[in-house]
Amino acid sequence: MERLVALSRDHRARFALVGLGITGVHFLVLAALLPVVVPEVANALAFVVATQVNFAVSYSWTWASRRGPGREGPRQLARRLGLFNASALVAFAVNAAAFAGAHRLLDTPPLVSAVVATVLSAVVSFVVSSRLVFARRTLAPAPGPVVQLPAGHGPVLELPVDAPASRAPTSRSA
Repeated sequence: MERLVALSRDHRARFALVGLGITGVHFLVLAALLPVVVPEVANALAFVVATQVNFAVSYSWTWASRRGPGREGPRQLARRLGLFNASALVAFAVNAAAFAGAHRLLDTPPLVSAVVATVLSAVVSFVVSSRLVFARRTLAPAPGPVVQLPAGHGPVLELPVDAPASRAPTSRSA
C-alpha cells in the first residue's frame, strides 16, 4: 500500500494515469466523429476536447503540488491555461504530423495512427508541462541584509532582516 501511495505522488505516474484517461476521451470523441468527418478533422476535434479536459485534471491533480502554498488568483490560472493551450498546440503539431504520416504514408487504420500520434505527443506534452506550464516556483532571494540561524545540525537558515534602504547588505558567510 505504501508503494501505491508513493507512486501516486510521483508526477510521472500521475501524468501517465491522466494521459491514459485523456487518451480514452480522445479516442471516444474520435470514434464518434469518424462517421461524419474526415479522419484528420475528427482527430483534431478530439484532440481539442481532450486537451481542455486534460488541463482541468492536470491543474487540479497531476501538478497541483507545484503551485505552492495558497490559492492562485484568476491571473495565474489564466496564465497557466494560456501556456497549457500553447503547449498543446505544439503537442498537436506533433500529433497531427504523426497521425497523418502513419495514416496516409504508412496506410495504418485511423485508431492505430492515433495511438502512434498520442505516444509521440505525450512525450512532448510531459516535457513542456513539467518544465514550463507547471514548473516549480522558486522564491527570489530576499533583498537586503540576512541573518543566518543554524538549523540544528543541518544547513544554515537565512532570514531577511528589515533594514533601512540606505544600509548596504551584509555579506553572507557559510
